[in-house]
Amino acid sequence: MNRMLNMLGLCMRAGKIISGEKACVQAVRMGSVCVVIMDKAAAKNAVKAAAESIIRQTLFTAA
Repeated sequence: MNRMLNMLGLCMRAGKIISGEKACVQAVRMGSVCVVIMDKAAAKNAVKAAAESIIRQTLFTAA
């Protein structure tokens, strides 16, 4: 767990982390996201929006 947090900190300092619902959904739609990490306390609407964007992007890429 500590190693993962260290890597997230390194990514944050490098400017490679996107935060916020709208910014994340937009980045997923643009195809510039490799991993989406969400807190289990995230709002259901935020989780739904992110999941729908990921599914659409996956279907679009696969087609």
